[in-house]
Amino acid sequence: MKGIINKILSNKKISLVLLILLLIVPGITLSRYFYKIWLDHFYMSKSFYFQSDLLSEHNPNYTISNWSGVDTYILTINMNSVLNEKKYADTDIDYEIKYVCDESVECHLNKEYGTIPVSGEVERNRDYFTLTIVPKKTFVNNEETTIHVTTNSTKPYKKSIGATFTLKASKIGLSYEITDNKNDIFSVLRLTNSLTYYTVKEAFLSYEIGDEIDQTIYSKLSSDNKKKCSSLSVDLSFDPKVVNLDLTNAYYLKTLKDNASSITTIKLRKVLSDINDCKQGDLIDNDTYLSLTNEEKNNVSAEYDYINGFTVDIDAISSADIKFYKKDKYMNYTFPFVNESSIIDVR
Repeated sequence: MKGIINKILSNKKISLVLLILLLIVPGITLSRYFYKIWLDHFYMSKSFYFQSDLLSEHNPNYTISNWSGVDTYILTINMNSVLNEKKYADTDIDYEIKYVCDESVECHLNKEYGTIPVSGEVERNRDYFTLTIVPKKTFVNNEETTIHVTTNSTKPYKKSIGATFTLKASKIGLSYEITDNKNDIFSVLRLTNSLTYYTVKEAFLSYEIGDEIDQTIYSKLSSDNKKKCSSLSVDLSFDPKVVNLDLTNAYYLKTLKDNASSITTIKLRKVLSDINDCKQGDLIDNDTYLSLTNEEKNNVSAEYDYINGFTVDIDAISSADIKFYKKDKYMNYTFPFVNESSIIDVR
């Protein structure tokens, strides 16, 4: 009987401890929530705005999937002390920079301390720093490395913001980015090849398929034999309802001449005047066309082929810029960071 009583008392103690924990934990969470509100209000009252284009108090996670896996990657982080066009810090903000890198890479800051200045004709209330990430090995497709960056303001007040960056290797030797801005009529895709050699795709002279040729030897080959080699071939695909390829681009014209079979198309129709949710000039697929009434179909063109993909051959140690016209100029397709995924599928 005594053993049973002790067991009951023990269970009561456990229940009491659990009850206390249930009351305390939400209390702590709630206290932190109200403290953050108070802290934000305090910073606002002191015109203290310690901000960044990539870092924040919430420590966001970014995946950079356009990395070659062999090249040095330079991460540029912009700092600012601006809330909006009318509110900005009225004193310099000093800060320190910390980072943690995986053992598979080396990281180097261009500076360990920075100041967001309150004065200056060009850099007023703005500063930046760079973190250079150097791979210690060759990363294969989808292999990753993670870097965490934190900045801590030291003067006039203390605040910490940070972010985690995951670099994911894509095609070996290939890195790419899209530059764009809202209200621009086009986006520019830049493909960069860091490979220093060419690979034989079709046997010639004493070379067999798969042989690697350095740049010096390649430069001395005849035009016909050069066509039998490739340093880096990149397959692009995109939705012509969203972006249209610049058909005057030199890389597209070269593909049209030397490798036309790699160009893919899709049949679409153009809307001639506004119909429901479709605006004049929009492109629609066959399923959308079939859903229209007979009267609405009269405001749609016949089917035409629109390019939705092609292959780009990039010389060793070089870059290719390809322009795409946007169907909606108010969109910003910058990649990476602004968008988590690229509007152009690059493989």
